[in-house]
Amino acid sequence: MVQLHDDFSDRNSDTRLLEAPGESAALRHLAAEASARCPEDPGFWAKKFLDTFWVLKDSEDSFWRRQPYLPSEAAKAGIFARILEEMNRMKADREASEAALERERARRKADAEYRKRVTAPEVRAKGEVELARLKESLTSRRAGDGKGEAS
Repeated sequence: MVQLHDDFSDRNSDTRLLEAPGESAALRHLAAEASARCPEDPGFWAKKFLDTFWVLKDSEDSFWRRQPYLPSEAAKAGIFARILEEMNRMKADREASEAALERERARRKADAEYRKRVTAPEVRAKGEVELARLKESLTSRRAGDGKGEAS
């Protein structure tokens, strides 16, 4: 609960607001929610929750800008649910970005491996031999075509 209080006091210019009636109960409620939602590390969950609340509060959205950054506000059922929605959306966006990044890394790795195979000296030499044969074949066809027309 100390971490929660510290986070709110760090981001509020008037810390006396945190001493108002009901703020301690709201802090206890938020701590209980954190423990229930992430028993293995409630502090981590609480930090994510409060960071999300702060990002929303600091956004251009007029609804969130009007909300005071106080435990009692975050603990309100409607606000709490909206912060959770945003946390889930942010998590989904982050996972989608990570998946896209992983696909791009795999594609680049496959491209690099292909380039190594194609530009290996033995492949290049084989390609040069094939190219010489094709040129020779094409030249002999042209020479044959020219003889046939002249006769």
